Amino acid sequence: MKRNLIIAMVLMMLGATAPATAMDCARTVSTLGRGPSQGVAVIGDLAVIGAGPAVVTFDITDPAHPQRFGETDFGEIAVPTASFGDLAVAFVYDYPTTRLALIDPHQQASPLEVGSVELPDGISFYDVVVIGTTAWIATSSPEKGLLGVDLTDPGSPDLMHIMELPGTAESITAVGDRVFMASRQVGLIIVDVSDPADPTMIGSLDLPGAAAIGAITEHAYVATFSGSGGRAVHTIDIADPTAPALISSVPYPYVAWPQSMAIIDDRLFLGLIDLDPMIATPEGGIVVYDINDPDAPAEIDYRPFSRGPQRFGTAGETLVAADSERGLRIFSNNTTTGLTEIARRNVTLDDAFAVAVRGEIAFLGDQGLRIIDISDHTRPTELGSAELEGSIMAVAADETGERVAALAWGGELSLVDASDPAQPVVRSAHPTNGVDVSIFDTIVAVAEGDQGVVLIDVTDLEAPTLLARISTSSRALAVSLDSGIAVIGLVVNSVVEGAVAIYDITDPNNPILMAQLPTSNRVYAVDVADSKAAILTGSSILMIDISNPSAPVELGSSDLRFRIPEDIAIDGSTVHVSSWPGSFQLIDFSNSSGPFVRAATTWEPFGIVDGGPQGGYGVSVHN
Repeated sequence: MKRNLIIAMVLMMLGATAPATAMDCARTVSTLGRGPSQGVAVIGDLAVIGAGPAVVTFDITDPAHPQRFGETDFGEIAVPTASFGDLAVAFVYDYPTTRLALIDPHQQASPLEVGSVELPDGISFYDVVVIGTTAWIATSSPEKGLLGVDLTDPGSPDLMHIMELPGTAESITAVGDRVFMASRQVGLIIVDVSDPADPTMIGSLDLPGAAAIGAITEHAYVATFSGSGGRAVHTIDIADPTAPALISSVPYPYVAWPQSMAIIDDRLFLGLIDLDPMIATPEGGIVVYDINDPDAPAEIDYRPFSRGPQRFGTAGETLVAADSERGLRIFSNNTTTGLTEIARRNVTLDDAFAVAVRGEIAFLGDQGLRIIDISDHTRPTELGSAELEGSIMAVAADETGERVAALAWGGELSLVDASDPAQPVVRSAHPTNGVDVSIFDTIVAVAEGDQGVVLIDVTDLEAPTLLARISTSSRALAVSLDSGIAVIGLVVNSVVEGAVAIYDITDPNNPILMAQLPTSNRVYAVDVADSKAAILTGSSILMIDISNPSAPVELGSSDLRFRIPEDIAIDGSTVHVSSWPGSFQLIDFSNSSGPFVRAATTWEPFGIVDGGPQGGYGVSVHN
């Protein structure tokens, strides 16, 4: 059971206490997912991505199989944006100050900041491009519109020039010794920087609402969102940079903000950021244009995803994107279809509510299914992912890890073939009123509230078969399967009473109620393993011996010490409990004198800015 439970429960549970016991402190070994990914730079065979305060590097020698290379916590938000030789150039935001940093990504396991320079206070820094040994920075201030930073000595970069512009500069690119900027107020601004000590504005073109820019040889491409330019990509002749001329305008229909642009051969890639994905259909993503005829770009592909890419980098024929909610994403420039995603590695995650572990693999549910290698607990690595409809509230995997059932908010059960973890395939999806899901062997159980529990044969994931519906005595909110047994958590009377029902499903076509035990509060979650069941209610944690299903024996109970209980996992005589906001405890039931808290940890919720864990939802056990 996950996030459909009533938040008001917190008031009743705040008074619950546990016996005073000595306890160890559980510790976080690692996290998969830091802050939102906001920047990316490609340095040879390395992709450098910023995720909140972390800078993470990936070896992309094989772009379809990027390997995590290193990570450093900078303490402030870091946004890699460009390259300078073997170094990455990044904005590091330690509000209210910002510095431009040079980062060596080749340090094994730990990218190293080799030098930095503080930038002027009170303005925002949007984009940077490097020409020779000078970094040119586009800013939010016309008075300090273009900054020049001398990188000759990487250990001690020097802010050498501040140039006033007629408007702000949203985005910047370069051709030769000229920089081209997109300005929301002005449109296109062109500056000659052949003498870095004396940059000179030499041309402009009125295109209000300009936000993203790309340029090659004699053409610049400017994407606008508003003003007279409307939502469009404009082609501009820059053969004479002192007199740029508008050639064509191609509207795009998506209500999203142009954030980034990249060009590979005869393809233009426009990154769009969704303006408000919470109130309308998300329209962020990548639009692909064929610019073989540079005077008439033609849209050939559109790949919507998440909120959209924050930044682009290019590596040969591949496009490397920083997705604020999905981390590192790598696309191939497909000559036929336009764009094909070939890899994804999460340095950040959407809200994740559910997890299941089988062997060395974790199955994580957020805005889809993520399959993660946890063989090295200190460096979890995403192997593959599957896009699913809606946020995932519960996920379950069979003993082999090849069959996965994912339950989404809003009522859809997805059955996924994960036999190849790198390429999981959604075999079928089915409407349901489900609130929890479990799987054992080839049987999936879905708790459907007032409609009880359904048992489904998933031998064929593409054509599952309904085996039986268990009409429970009251609302079924949680379910867990073991060999021949289904344990169901019930709510009997709102939040006041609950129950645990045990069914024999040896013949899954004919489930038989073996026993039902009352609980003092509604049941939030159940987990079963090795003839024991762990029960999480609104006021306690119970351990039950179900080796004789018709005569279950309570092995002990522990008063709940959490605010809002979320999930439970059992491992031998130990029960692991997660709760919101940010609590995790291990309850030991092996002592004959009664259960006690063996270890515990807490963390601040909503720690996405500083990269810390947030919430406290699904829990599963590995070793």
